[in-house]
Amino acid sequence: MTQRDSEIVRQEIEAGGPKAVLSGLIFSCPANRVNPQGCPLRPIRCLHTADRYRWLLRLSDEQASDIVKKHSDCIGEFEK
Repeated sequence: MTQRDSEIVRQEIEAGGPKAVLSGLIFSCPANRVNPQGCPLRPIRCLHTADRYRWLLRLSDEQASDIVKKHSDCIGEFEK
């Protein structure tokens, strides 16, 4: 990952939008801290870290928001 990509990721996370939330979801499920079989993010979580962030950067805000919404149950478990 280039230094420019790293800076863009940092800015996305600091902005606090859907990509900021998704930046945590690409590492593990917040409900159980693993990578569940049926999760649509499972293949992304199997990538190297730099590749995960490249994938994240290619998403539109709308796509990122849709993925976050699909994980609302998992996020709710984490917040309990």
